Amino acid sequence: MQGFPWTLQKYIFREMGKTFLLTAAALSAILGLGGGVMQTLELGEVTPGQLLNILAIVIPVSGALTLPIAALFSAAATYGRISADNEFVACRSSGINLHVLFLAPL
Repeated sequence: MQGFPWTLQKYIFREMGKTFLLTAAALSAILGLGGGVMQTLELGEVTPGQLLNILAIVIPVSGALTLPIAALFSAAATYGRISADNEFVACRSSGINLHVLFLAPL
């Protein structure tokens, strides 16, 4: 019975990881490319080398802004789906403490 909660925690961590990576990539691309980078690209004033230099500067800054949002969204989406699928009820009825599910896997 000891190994069972770790299996659930790894499952939750994997589900959160997928949602986090997709959300972080999408938000970073929107924030990084949605501003002045796309406008300068449309005007044709930027060479491909300059564009890569601009992206090397913009993407880490946009990542610093979007990573906390992506983490919050992935946690809300994952635990919301688990709650909607009644997996919390199944864990509680099998005797697993629900607080154990919120711990990060080691």
